[in-house]
Amino acid sequence: MANVRYTYYTQSAPETRSADDELTKKRRLNVLHRELDKAVREEDFERAAEIRDRIKELEN
Repeated sequence: MANVRYTYYTQSAPETRSADDELTKKRRLNVLHRELDKAVREEDFERAAEIRDRIKELEN
């Protein structure tokens, strides 16, 4: 019987990882926008400013 090797890949292809990263980024931005809305409604403007800055970092 021939010696057969099997290779198992545990990492996603680069294109897939890039798409996954983009989706994760969009989800994180969505959560941050909701947190920002909540902070503004509660008039917690210091927290709102922190969240705004985090959103800006992710968008760049």
